[in-house]
Amino acid sequence: DKLALFYFGQQDYEKAEPLFTESILINIRKIKSQFASLSEKEKEDYYNSIRNDIEKYNSIVLLQKDKKPSLIATMYDNQLETKAILFNASDKMRNTILGSGNRALIEKFNTWRSLKSDLGQYYTIDRKELERRGVDIREIEERIYQLEKEISASSQLFAEETDIARHSWQEVQAKLGKEQAAVEIIRFREFGFEEAEGGRINFGFTQNVYYVALIVKPGMQGNPEIVVFDNGREMEETYQANYKNSLRYKVEDTYSYKAYWEPIAAHLKGVKEIYFSPDGVYNVVNPNIFKNPQTGRYVIDDLDIHFVTNTRDLLEKSEVENTVKNAVLIGNPDYVMDPEQRMQEAGTATPGGRRDRSLQIGLEDIPYGKKYFTNLPGAKQEIIEIDEITSARGWKNKTYLGSAAIEEVIKNLHNPKVLHIATHGFFSEDLKAAERELGVSISNPLFRSGLMLAGAGSTIYDRFNGKEIPAGVEDGILTAYEAMNLNLDKTDLVVLSACETGLGEIINGEGVYGLQRAFRVAGADAVLISLFKVDDAATKVLMTYFYEEWLKLGDKQKAFKSAQLKFRDEYPEPYFWGSFILSGK
Repeated sequence: DKLALFYFGQQDYEKAEPLFTESILINIRKIKSQFASLSEKEKEDYYNSIRNDIEKYNSIVLLQKDKKPSLIATMYDNQLETKAILFNASDKMRNTILGSGNRALIEKFNTWRSLKSDLGQYYTIDRKELERRGVDIREIEERIYQLEKEISASSQLFAEETDIARHSWQEVQAKLGKEQAAVEIIRFREFGFEEAEGGRINFGFTQNVYYVALIVKPGMQGNPEIVVFDNGREMEETYQANYKNSLRYKVEDTYSYKAYWEPIAAHLKGVKEIYFSPDGVYNVVNPNIFKNPQTGRYVIDDLDIHFVTNTRDLLEKSEVENTVKNAVLIGNPDYVMDPEQRMQEAGTATPGGRRDRSLQIGLEDIPYGKKYFTNLPGAKQEIIEIDEITSARGWKNKTYLGSAAIEEVIKNLHNPKVLHIATHGFFSEDLKAAERELGVSISNPLFRSGLMLAGAGSTIYDRFNGKEIPAGVEDGILTAYEAMNLNLDKTDLVVLSACETGLGEIINGEGVYGLQRAFRVAGADAVLISLFKVDDAATKVLMTYFYEEWLKLGDKQKAFKSAQLKFRDEYPEPYFWGSFILSGK
């Protein structure tokens, strides 16, 4: 590494490049042979240590790609091995353990998952209250850490691979059909020279951010095609602000297509379907709603977009679909429920004007009551209609509305084919807002996004007034951290019919740390999520159309697009029909 940096500093990129290439290859070897023995935290730390090297290498690729186009192929291959590596490690661990038939290992894994779920709740409880209950968080964290090490060692999930052969873009290409393409988005910081104050020249990561799109199509020879965006900061700030404002005020967006999509579209002539792996800002914008100013058509009109975590997903064997036709449908919780009422409901849980499904909490509202949690009649009707639509086709469903829509219902689930939750969602970008709104101090991004269930309003009100909920009852706030530990290993689809359920903290190369990731880590094959606020009444219509189309077509992806286009005839603004995306398998 040091020699590579020396040559880079001398601007001798031809000598620096092979050294960086070798360094990355060594790190990939280590990943294949050592990841199994690491805890989750150790995996995260290790990945962070190699991420900088990958970003440095990507900067060299841009400097050398015209002289040595083969570097573009290596850049793509590196992405196949390292993009979303932490998510894929969790996914592989779960699938391997649960499919092993080793009862002792499975029991240990379930104990680990249960402890993590308990820890998620304890993190939101005041320290003095924990002491009163006799709960030692550090002791639980240590137990979780030891279980992770034991599980990794005994399961041999990543049994040391002496074969270091890497996946390649040609393998992805071989999986593509006619009129299909794969698109990998890569975000990275520029590494090189930058002028500082006083005329001084700094060597290292600069303030500039690049986005690169690597495109693979059938029959392509040589290397993947490359599109370079050298204005990453502008894409993440100015253009994203315009995108959000266009949606918020329901005005035509005349910039996003050119800013995010037009250069990519130039490489998609004749393509009708793409597998799209986002990174950075592309995780929080929906390409389907970009409008081509030249044709007046939206991207959804010309392309079928499959959102995947990594185009390597095309190489994975498909899991057998859950053939049991059942759904758990949860909606319109009673947000004002005292802990005693929730505790009683937990023992006897039975099916049971315009608003948006975002969490609207103002600090000034709290002392005057809990009225800021508005009911969602559209969500209630959505659950009822979906139950009717699917039950007519022989589905065996369980519905939970109002006081029955408690957090315990979700935490006690065991692999329904579909989990559908229609309620208020929340995402706080900053720690102070999360602490103010949720009543607890939070640093982990998986605690700053979640879903509100029965009693959530009462919990926030009580915490604001210094009152802790008693032991033995959930607080009604399902965070992404808690969702990550649910039992959804054979669940085909999770529908998060709430506001901003696709948002979270963006981790370069790993996607969004929020609800989408959490439910995928929990085992769900696919997640239907929203990227911005959604209207209660309109969302009900879109969701019922989706289930009607799914039962008719038998394909989730085709059904959702069909539902969107049908829905667009009634609600033409992208704010309504373009709020949700379907991500996953």
